[in-house]
Amino acid sequence: MSTRLTSTITVDFSSSAAEQSLLIEADDRAKYSLRTQYLRVYPERTGKVWESSGQLVKLGSTVKEVEEILSFTNSKQIRLTYPKAYSVAISLLGKFHDVSGNITTTFLSFNGSTNTIDSSKIGFGVIKVTYKARYTLYKFLYEGWGCPYETDYSGPPSPQSIYNPFGANVKKYIPYEDAIIVVYEASSGDFATISLQAPKCEYELANISRNSGVGRLVIEVDADGPAAITTYTEAGMPSTAVLEASALIRVYPDVEAKIEVTDGSLLTPQKGNYRVIHESINFKGVNGRNVKYPPQGRMGIKEDSDIVDQWNRRVTVIFRQEGYTVKEVNWLNPSEYKGRPQNRIVQPGEIVATDIAGFVIKIAGLIKVTYTTTYRVYPYAFDTEIGINGRIVKFKNATIIATYTKPPALLNRKQVGTLRLTAPSVEGSDSYAAPDNP
Repeated sequence: MSTRLTSTITVDFSSSAAEQSLLIEADDRAKYSLRTQYLRVYPERTGKVWESSGQLVKLGSTVKEVEEILSFTNSKQIRLTYPKAYSVAISLLGKFHDVSGNITTTFLSFNGSTNTIDSSKIGFGVIKVTYKARYTLYKFLYEGWGCPYETDYSGPPSPQSIYNPFGANVKKYIPYEDAIIVVYEASSGDFATISLQAPKCEYELANISRNSGVGRLVIEVDADGPAAITTYTEAGMPSTAVLEASALIRVYPDVEAKIEVTDGSLLTPQKGNYRVIHESINFKGVNGRNVKYPPQGRMGIKEDSDIVDQWNRRVTVIFRQEGYTVKEVNWLNPSEYKGRPQNRIVQPGEIVATDIAGFVIKIAGLIKVTYTTTYRVYPYAFDTEIGINGRIVKFKNATIIATYTKPPALLNRKQVGTLRLTAPSVEGSDSYAAPDNP
């Protein structure tokens, strides 16, 4: 299944190439480990691809659907980003102006031999082009471990080890290695390269996120099982009402998690639940927002208003999702920034606004997000406080805390989900007793 994207990582090409015949880019599909990076090589090929370190695995070939906004600037030819384009559709956005600034009519066509959109006249104009391009997908694994891990202590620390005096463990850290991937076409002498900057440790990376809610477990009361009191009578005690208070608790996502409660008890959960979420998100002069629930797979994102940048200009925005590398800069004006771009990886559940080149930008506007999330439902029973007469004085409030049993690769172990449960009141009942405890 293809995904609709509109930007690439910058690559170097042979200066003698008559056209952009090779291209390699990072693929933004979801990854389960920082060590993994997916790559696309255009066009679909069986030629030579090699790596300076790490391991590269060919996965197969598929099609990318592309939509690009391109501009004629005192020109009559524009090259498409992806080579060997087909199923090309072109539409002019607004008017086309000749070199004198006069509105004119021009004929636009796709030239397959040069992979360009050609205008019958030189001038200025903006076009939208949709097309398809075939590529080969590769999975790249960085060399190294990338994160501390523990083993039984069996001697003095090695140069790559730090002894932990609080336990018989050695914490080792073997960082990931940077890599260069090269695609080479022997028949033409063309080549393309991409430099991959090795990610930091999973937990260090999670800590640099600028969104506090990234990667959390979400806990909430199930709408179908709010906190309520159940009244019943036991055999032999027909005149005495026995009260129980319970609720249904949802924990997102549907993964193994350690659930702790300060009072009361949780029963065996119901697994395999899912729901489709339709969420409106308002960007108010920021470059990133988080969705409410942990998404499973890719999110569908649609603009719901005009999008403007911090200079109040209408802009074309690409919304990046989990696993994509974006470039953060300090913008001085709409076309200049100071300092060196800092790469970072978009976190789970995060949506980051960028321009076509992948630079993060602050925007204002509304988007609609559609995604699927999974959860488990835990039946919960409130604890009771018993009076001197053996009857229930009240049900106790409680706090539920959830932590990952095995955190996903991009998440921080310290991140938890919490929920404060307010117990229902027993006031108003004339006669009530606590249920027998088994």
